[in-house]
Amino acid sequence: MCMAIAGRIGLSPFCMTLLVVGAANGAAFSPFSPTGIISNGLIAGWAPQVGIPQEALSGLGWKVHWNSEIAQSIVNFGGFFLTGGLAWMAKAKGGADFDIDSIAPKPEPFNWKQKYTLLTMVVLVVGVIFFKLDVGMMAFVIGTTYILFNIADDGEAVKKMPWGVIVMVCGMSVLINVMDKAGGLNALIDMIAVVSNGITITGVVGFIAGLLSAYSSSSGVIMPMFLSMVPGLLEAVGTFDAEHAIRLASSINIGSHLVDTSPLSTLGALCIANAAVDDKAKGILFRNLLLWGLSMSIVGGVVCYVAFGLLGR
Repeated sequence: MCMAIAGRIGLSPFCMTLLVVGAANGAAFSPFSPTGIISNGLIAGWAPQVGIPQEALSGLGWKVHWNSEIAQSIVNFGGFFLTGGLAWMAKAKGGADFDIDSIAPKPEPFNWKQKYTLLTMVVLVVGVIFFKLDVGMMAFVIGTTYILFNIADDGEAVKKMPWGVIVMVCGMSVLINVMDKAGGLNALIDMIAVVSNGITITGVVGFIAGLLSAYSSSSGVIMPMFLSMVPGLLEAVGTFDAEHAIRLASSINIGSHLVDTSPLSTLGALCIANAAVDDKAKGILFRNLLLWGLSMSIVGGVVCYVAFGLLGR
């Protein structure tokens, strides 16, 4: 939808891609988002080791989310303004007003099923935030009411679930545990610790996670592997405590997701596929997004080093 709108309003598809990917990845670490659930589940696995009590996990989940939201906003809005967004805004401001009805026609009024769906989404958010209810259990309960009230075709919904991603995440968890038992994680920890200390570790890990994530799955591969290494990395550089653990976890999450504008990542590829331009322009967009995505591994490392290493946020 956003890429189609970019074509109608004369905005560069590259600039729109930065906004789409930044917004999606910034919000991805919400405690009721799949990526956020994966991150918080992995953190909960080693939280007792670093002195994080069970009752503090909910608040830490939101801290990790907002760390990602802020970093993604700064980098992607900055990129948007620097790569043509500011010039487009000035041009649009001086031209004729856009006709919003032609760009995005007014939708039909919601029916009762759509209203019920929106209501249950509000119930889910309120239950998780204010009543500390388990997001998985609430999702099952709400999903059951969808089936009872025939909100949608549940058979088709199950078929459209991303089973490949689900199986990949589960499989990666198994492989990470096997590698851990075989000593592979300790070997990686030792190699990273050689070039890091208590301050630079966030930047180094953010850079490595980003570089690997540019051509692999951020939440399915990079997060399970690197988040599992957090206690070992903290011990290796002598900063074994809860505060540094969350900074390092945030560095991994941010570093691995800032590069997702790369066309080799799912979000970047989706934006290219839906760009309202011809094949030649898509080829140029592919090249530009690839260069931008790879450069984000360096930018991500710098951002993580400054925010979590130097400033200690």
